[in-house]
Amino acid sequence: PYGALHPYIFMMATLYLAWAILMIRGAKDPKANAALFDFGILANLLHGLIMIPLAFIYPNERAHLWADIPFLFVLCAILWIWHPNRVAPQTSMR
Repeated sequence: PYGALHPYIFMMATLYLAWAILMIRGAKDPKANAALFDFGILANLLHGLIMIPLAFIYPNERAHLWADIPFLFVLCAILWIWHPNRVAPQTSMR
């Protein structure tokens, strides 16, 4: 009866808001907060992998195959590339 106001949307938005706040706070010292990147990679990868079979089991969830699931995998790739333990240290040009 509530259309797009399903409780699931609020739950997901709250989780991603909390993670974003922690990522912003952790940006002051990325090496010390590398676990936030690890969590982001693992949580989004597992979330995307779980959504794939569910999209085939539940016909009303198929749209996730074209939007949410690819986005989750792209987000994992971005976090992997920008992971503090993978990024080369910046050298000063003096």
